[in-house]
Amino acid sequence: MRPCILKLKEECPVLVVEPTASVRQMIVDVVKGLGYPNVQGVPTTKDALHYLEVEKVGWLITSLYQHEKCNAIHLLKIITQNPKLFGIATSLLIDPSAEDFCLPLAFELGLMSFHRKSYIKEDFSDEFEELVQLLQLSQWNATLCSAEFLRSYLTEKSQHKSRMALEQNLLSLFPGSARVLYYLAEAEFLIGEHEAGAATLEQVKVIDEKMTSHCKRLSAKYLGDEATIDTKGKPHNALGIKNVVVVDPDTDIHFHSKELLDAVGVANTETMEDGEDAFQWLSSSKEPDLILMEWRIPTLNGPILVQRIRQHGFLQVPIVVISSLIKPDDIHLLREMGVDECLDKPFDHNGFYSTIIWAIQQSKFPTEQKSLSIKIRRLLEAGKIDEAERLMSQLFSDERTSEGVKLEVRAEYYFSKGNYIKARNLGIEAMKHGGDSLLMLNLTGKSMLKLKQYEGALKAFEKANNISSLNVERLLNIAEASLYLDDTERAQEAIKSAEQLDSTNHAIDGIKCKVSIETGDTQTAKTLMRDLESGRNVISYMNNRAVSLARTGRFEDGISLYRKTIESLPDSWKEISASVYYNLGLAYARYGDLQTAIDTLSDIKGAAEGTLKKSKSLIRRLQDCIDRGVKLDLKDDDENSEISSDSMGDASESVEGTKEGDDSSFEELLADIEAKRGDIGCYLIFYAIEGHNDESIKLAENLPKFRERDAIGRDETFVTNRSGKAS
Repeated sequence: MRPCILKLKEECPVLVVEPTASVRQMIVDVVKGLGYPNVQGVPTTKDALHYLEVEKVGWLITSLYQHEKCNAIHLLKIITQNPKLFGIATSLLIDPSAEDFCLPLAFELGLMSFHRKSYIKEDFSDEFEELVQLLQLSQWNATLCSAEFLRSYLTEKSQHKSRMALEQNLLSLFPGSARVLYYLAEAEFLIGEHEAGAATLEQVKVIDEKMTSHCKRLSAKYLGDEATIDTKGKPHNALGIKNVVVVDPDTDIHFHSKELLDAVGVANTETMEDGEDAFQWLSSSKEPDLILMEWRIPTLNGPILVQRIRQHGFLQVPIVVISSLIKPDDIHLLREMGVDECLDKPFDHNGFYSTIIWAIQQSKFPTEQKSLSIKIRRLLEAGKIDEAERLMSQLFSDERTSEGVKLEVRAEYYFSKGNYIKARNLGIEAMKHGGDSLLMLNLTGKSMLKLKQYEGALKAFEKANNISSLNVERLLNIAEASLYLDDTERAQEAIKSAEQLDSTNHAIDGIKCKVSIETGDTQTAKTLMRDLESGRNVISYMNNRAVSLARTGRFEDGISLYRKTIESLPDSWKEISASVYYNLGLAYARYGDLQTAIDTLSDIKGAAEGTLKKSKSLIRRLQDCIDRGVKLDLKDDDENSEISSDSMGDASESVEGTKEGDDSSFEELLADIEAKRGDIGCYLIFYAIEGHNDESIKLAENLPKFRERDAIGRDETFVTNRSGKAS
């Protein structure tokens, strides 16, 4: 959901579209009187269309123009199809006696508000002042404001089924909103579902005690003597979630949390007293809808449990920390790990609901920059690029978004796409523009690690570690970068620090295995390898490292590492062993020891057909060179390259997409984003169940073309054809 630009009066350009010059000027004056200095007026919707092609507009105020080739419905439809127009809030001026038939369709297409036509300035002032007040009441959310106008129309026209569908869809978009629940209760009363309405009002009072008097009035209006109707066992799922996990050593917190969650229709609440039990349960279950946890818990404390949860792949679940023990030093880690919200103990039920409702809403449909950035990062980590791109478009179109935040997000985006040069450069630039130093140091370090810039990577990781020293993954990255720099002592120090934080983390065993191979402790490496799920990744790493050493002239070091890697392999890993043997033989060949190369290749057993074929071919070439007394000439082609496989990884450790390039593909991707629920008024939220007037349907036909142009009229890429599709 996009924040409404009408809140930023100085930065909100307004376009008034009205055929009568005197009325148009009157509206311009009224809008300026509301504090919007940048207001322009045009006489026709065709003029408005051309204006939108060239200039930015934040608020569009237009008459219907129902008999023109370009009408207000056309403008609304075009706005839903062009991402650069999604932020426009549209107000429609209508003659209530002749033009309100178009309103259901207009709201389906994202209309924010409608206002009766008048020739009196005070009438327009009252209409638009009421609009601004509704926006303020809605916390400048154009969707909630649009819903206020829409529900009044639907109620007046007795279209109660459409009203009911609207409120249900709004609740899914704003889970836990007492205000939306209140209107849902009213819709239930209007269609005769009195028990459901009464039950919903009970939830409203639970979530927000300040609504109690409003609930009593609504109940009395529709129930009368039935105001004491039994509502047990019929609660709405007000938060839109089914499964919650509570982790806290205090069982009173378990009881209190479960009681509050039950009251708003949460079906399942699992409670645990320590971190290890919680993670074991989570690792064998589906991702929950919400996690509530203490920060200081036994066996596996809060910082480590959060990291374990994210490392396990639970990237979308909102995590709320409920604790009085958060220290200032913890704030960096909370932000870095993606903790959504914090709540102090002791808490009352109002604080409880407001905190978790905010966390759930921002997780599902983020509106704030912080929440958007977290959501985008999680989507990128989960490989959900398309969803991330849509939110990036929303974030970048918000004028409040700083350059530092934009650079941060772009850096994360390019890293997820494998363009590590671009990610590194943008990460550094983001820090210069006030971006999050901790996040960008981490990203820059990871990018440099991918680019084999190990010294720079180590510096970035260690600087980040000075800010927040509790990140296990970063400590392991420090260990890996140190290994590449032949500093096994520093690697072991980092591993020791990681073990002190989380001694049972399997990722630590992986890097310990690499250190054991490097230092020649092959027996320990073999023991660790048997229990590692990522054992083949360790072999891939060592294979890549040996290739790198051999190809940079350190043949003896590379050959030694190959030997130690082979000795560390579990006996059952025949095919992997054969691949490493082949690469060892090739390293001897490059070194010039042809006979040892032949002996090594001849020892290969249990290899796949492709490996055996390459081995025999290389042996023949080596023997021929020995027989003729000539030097072996190896070229880096497929015939003479080190073996890599899906199980071993890429032996040459190539880095995909490291050319920096430009931003054109990035901008093109964002240009193709489609509007989603909540982006434009009630678009994709409201559907007229009672149907549309035939005359209103005709208004949407024969859509005029829209070509985005710069200020001197140069056509850009976006065009809409008559079918309404982009071309």
